[in-house]
Amino acid sequence: MTDYSDAFRADVNAQDTRDPVILVTIEHPDLPAPLRLNNSVLNIESRGETFLASFVEAKILDSDPERTPQAQLTVSNIDRTLVAALRATATACLITLEIIRRSDPDTVERSMSNLELRNVQGDELVIQGDLIPRRLRPQKAIDYYFSPTVCPGLF
Repeated sequence: MTDYSDAFRADVNAQDTRDPVILVTIEHPDLPAPLRLNNSVLNIESRGETFLASFVEAKILDSDPERTPQAQLTVSNIDRTLVAALRATATACLITLEIIRRSDPDTVERSMSNLELRNVQGDELVIQGDLIPRRLRPQKAIDYYFSPTVCPGLF
């Protein structure tokens, strides 16, 4: 993983800055196209894709080493289709978070991908969901079961 650029460090450490921007991409096979949002007041063009302006906040809920890391994503309910699209999916949506500089939108300073959006709740103002790393999701130890028909010697 590369280090942050010097310009990004200067922007983040400045007393008052609006240059760093979070880009959020929401993907799912049931969605006609990925939903792309950013946390600024203007739409942003980055790498040929338009990210719609929206209130976006990602915060870490806890850092307990005994549990799976969890964060919460909050997004403005900018359009009814956003809630309808998220409710229409049978499985969790995949989320990619990217941090860019508004002055250089085609350079991604940091990226976090393969996050699943779970426990989605929404109202007329905001949509909230839990972000869970996909690779840390609990997996079944055994993908089949034992029954007298399958394994008569066990019964």
